Amino acid sequence: MTAEQDERAFRALTRQITRVRGLACDAYKARCLRRRIAVRMRARGVHSFEEYTRLLDADAHEYDLLVDALTINLTKFFRNMETWRALEPRLATLWQARGGQVRAWSAGCASGEEPYTVAVALAETARRCRQASRLPQARVEATDIDRGSLERTRAATFPDASFTEMPAELARRYFTAAAPRRPLPVLQGLVHVAPHDLTSEPPPHPPYDLIVCRNVVIYFDRPMQERLFTQFADALTPGGILLLGNGDAVRPGARPARPRGAAGAHLPAARDVTEPAGPRERVVRVGEWAAERGEAVLVTLGLGSCVAIMLHDPQVCAGAMAHVLLPSRSLARDTTNPAKFPETAVPLLVARLTQLGADPRRLVAKLAGGASMFAQLMTPGTVQMGERNVLAVRDALRHAGIPIKGAAVGGGAGRSVRFYVADGRTEIRSVGSDAVLI
Repeated sequence: MTAEQDERAFRALTRQITRVRGLACDAYKARCLRRRIAVRMRARGVHSFEEYTRLLDADAHEYDLLVDALTINLTKFFRNMETWRALEPRLATLWQARGGQVRAWSAGCASGEEPYTVAVALAETARRCRQASRLPQARVEATDIDRGSLERTRAATFPDASFTEMPAELARRYFTAAAPRRPLPVLQGLVHVAPHDLTSEPPPHPPYDLIVCRNVVIYFDRPMQERLFTQFADALTPGGILLLGNGDAVRPGARPARPRGAAGAHLPAARDVTEPAGPRERVVRVGEWAAERGEAVLVTLGLGSCVAIMLHDPQVCAGAMAHVLLPSRSLARDTTNPAKFPETAVPLLVARLTQLGADPRRLVAKLAGGASMFAQLMTPGTVQMGERNVLAVRDALRHAGIPIKGAAVGGGAGRSVRFYVADGRTEIRSVGSDAVLI
C-alpha cells in the first residue's frame, strides 16, 4: 500500500469513528491519533486501517475499546503533589472570597481521582479556615467523554495504588481504610458526574472558580488547543484558576487579549508545543515493581544476574514489571519485600494488573536478564545465579499459567530494559550491543 492509499484509509477510518461514536477525531493530533489506533490494531491482530475499519463494522464492542484507548488518562490522587501544594494559598483566597461557594470543574476526569482530589483540597481548605460547615456549598463537576471513566467516577471505589502520592493523613481522613477504598460521608455530594465532549460542547455550567484539565489539551491539534484555552478563560470567574498538566501549554499569541469574565485568571505561561511529550517514564530499581496503564514506559537498568519480569494485557493496555534478584526467599535474610523473588513477585503483579482492569487469562510475559556476570570465578559446571533466577521465574510463570511471549536472558553482559505499557513493546539493550525488541 502506498503512503497516499494509507492516508486515504486512515481518513476514512477516522470519519467513520466520528460518524458512529461522535468522537471528533479531526481535533486530535494526527500522530497521536495514529499511535492510539495502532495499539488497538495490534491487540486485534490487524495490519491496515482498511482491515480495522472492517473489524469495527463486524464488532461494535471494539468501538468501546477504541474510545477507551483514545481517551486514556493516567491519574492518581494528588498526582504531582508540588502542584497541589502551590494551589493551597490561592484556593484559600478563593474560599474566603466566595464564602465557601467554590465551583470547580474537572474536565477529563478519567477514573475519578482528579475530581475527588479537588474535593479533598476543598475540604482541607474549609477545615483550615474553620468553616467546615460551609463545605456542602462547594461543588465539583466531573466530566469525560468516555463512558467507562464516568462509570468508575460514579462508583467512587479506588484501589490502594491510587493513593501512592496522597499524604497518608489525608487518605485516612477522607477515605475508608479497606480496599477498594471509598470517600467518607464528608465528601459525598460534592462531586457531580456528567458526560461532556471538550471538542464539541461548551463548558457545562459556567462560571467556575477553578478548572482542572491536566494532560488532556496536549493531545489536541493547535486550533483545538486555542479554542479550549479561550473557552476556559471565558468560563472562569474573575481571579479564577486554570490548573493544567506539566505538558500542557499555550502557544505564543493563543491567549485572548481580554478574556470575557476571566480577568486575573491564572493562565499558564506561553510556550510553543508542536507534538505531545513522550510517554511518562517510571524507573523500577532492584527489588522494586510497578504497574501502569496507557502510555507509560517502565524502565529498569543494571540487569546482571537479576531478571526483569514484564506482564502485559494487550486489550486494556496495562503492564507491570518486577526486578527480581534472588530465586528463592530461602536465600535471603530479609524476606519482607515480595518484589525480590519470582515466587512472590508474579502474584503481586497479577493482583495489581487485575485492579487496573486486566484479565489474568489474557496476560503474557516477557523476560530479560539472568546473565552470568562472574562465570570466570565459578567452578566449571556450577549453575550460575543468573540461570537459577531465570529458572525460578519460568517456574513462577508456569505456576500462574502465564505464557512467555519473549525472552532475552543469559549471556555475560548486563542489560537495560524499556517496557512500553500501551502495546507491550520491549526494548532490550546490552552493554556494547544494539537494542533489540522482544
